Amino acid sequence: MREGRVLVKMSYVVKEDLDFGGTKVKLVTKASTSQYDLGCRYGEVIKAPDKADIPYLNYSFKSEVEIEPGDIVWWSQLAIGRIIRSKDKELIHFTCEGVDYYEIHYNELILRKRGDSFLGLNDRVVARPVMPEAHPMFDLSSTSLGKPIKDKFDIIYPPSFTGSYDNGRYINPCHAEQRVLVSQSGNMVGPLEDNMNKYFEHELVYFRSADISAVYEEELR
Repeated sequence: MREGRVLVKMSYVVKEDLDFGGTKVKLVTKASTSQYDLGCRYGEVIKAPDKADIPYLNYSFKSEVEIEPGDIVWWSQLAIGRIIRSKDKELIHFTCEGVDYYEIHYNELILRKRGDSFLGLNDRVVARPVMPEAHPMFDLSSTSLGKPIKDKFDIIYPPSFTGSYDNGRYINPCHAEQRVLVSQSGNMVGPLEDNMNKYFEHELVYFRSADISAVYEEELR
């Protein structure tokens, strides 16, 4: 496999059965060339590179390869669109037996699933937005009070903290069940998945540990 590139097989998402007048219908969503806006952001690793870095692309974070074939990985929301609109003509995309395969830059990877364990990649932390505490007498879901608290997140899957930045930034060691402050300005926080094509039940976001501004003493409840 070429340096810094990962060949992935796009995943299919099977939705819950829908009931149409007593008839159960199962919907299968596929992210393909014509439907990439559905937002499929995870798939199976088919081939992994020997090196994570691409020499002629000036990525600021350097790491070892932390994936292998058979892993499930999530990538940034821009990765597939970038390939389809590709200015990098060397990136591969093909379809075989109705399944789409893409070659993604390793630096675009966010999260790895191997068996039952998860690991953040490229210093990326996966977290859950903190919601305001429910009020026993009021339904806040339809009000602004029912929205996530700005810039406050509970860490679910931290990275391995291997690797380093070459632009002077520092890794911030953190662990699951920590509550952290991360500014959402400057696109430092992104959604892990699209609502049209989800693996996880809850809304999750990602950011780099280097973007953590503060750690709260309170733990996850």
